[in-house]
Amino acid sequence: MYKISVIISTWRRPNILDEVLAALSKQTLPFEHWEAIVIDSNSGDATRDVVSKYSTFPNFNLRIVDAETNAVTTKRNTGIKLSQGKFIVFLDDDCIPETDHLEIFLTTAEPFSGKRIAWCGGVKFPSILVKQSNYYRYRNNCHFSKEKPFTTELHFTNIVTMNLLIEKKLLLEDGMRFNEDYIGYGFEDIQFGIDLMSRGYSLKPCSADIVHQELGGNIKKFMIKMYHAGRDGMPVFKSISLKHVDEIGQTKWLEPQDSNESGMHNLYRKTIHFVLDSNLAKIIARILLRFDNKKLFYSNTAYRFVLAGAYRDGVRARSQTRIMSAERANKDGWYT
Repeated sequence: MYKISVIISTWRRPNILDEVLAALSKQTLPFEHWEAIVIDSNSGDATRDVVSKYSTFPNFNLRIVDAETNAVTTKRNTGIKLSQGKFIVFLDDDCIPETDHLEIFLTTAEPFSGKRIAWCGGVKFPSILVKQSNYYRYRNNCHFSKEKPFTTELHFTNIVTMNLLIEKKLLLEDGMRFNEDYIGYGFEDIQFGIDLMSRGYSLKPCSADIVHQELGGNIKKFMIKMYHAGRDGMPVFKSISLKHVDEIGQTKWLEPQDSNESGMHNLYRKTIHFVLDSNLAKIIARILLRFDNKKLFYSNTAYRFVLAGAYRDGVRARSQTRIMSAERANKDGWYT
């Protein structure tokens, strides 16, 4: 048995997957202690060639398999089934682990073996992009890392499933898995956190950082994710965990009116919807995009406002477009 199984979910991003595997090939934790499994969904591009390149490295225990559904939940569950490690580390295909990443995770987790703890590693963006771009500055400020440590236990709203370690034996004993009702983008990570905490798990921060290589990212592209979170992710979340909607911050005010809502709350919600459903958020987004390299135009509030507007677009699209299905995800990805 390996000490760690690294599960990497991927789809049609061979270039950045190459960087992830390159970083794994340089880990300080010796190869004999861990394996890596890339979970694809028949990308049909250079993904398998990239994996084949690194699988020829001496002692690099690497393989690739295809999940039936092109959804991160299905892929992670597939990895859980196939893994042979005592601990499982989940990574996304754009998360570059630091050289001592696996060693830090293992050193942190081993003394607590048998305890129901999910260890969440830090996330940071390339420092040069953070310096040059307001967008990346905003994204970097949303996460903890060695430079910005989180000193208390995490809530399920803070879970970091793209950089997480958990003990496999306990997952299996508790019947834990990612909920595969989530196919489109959004809230599958929070759902996993809720399910873990309901089974007595603690969510703890760990200094095993990754660099999130969201190359070519900008506020316009991130708005597409928020649109899909509103359109695809939240309807599933409400169908499974309705009682937790009020615990996920201001997002609850972006949802349609509750029939039991008081007059003042209803007025507050309608006011928010009126402002966000106008063109104001899109106008601000264009300004943020245009002056992305000007620090003077950085505003955390402006970014949150724009993303809330994109989420509202997704909410209003629920009755106008098809919610993400397995068939669509397999063909076009989960952001379509």
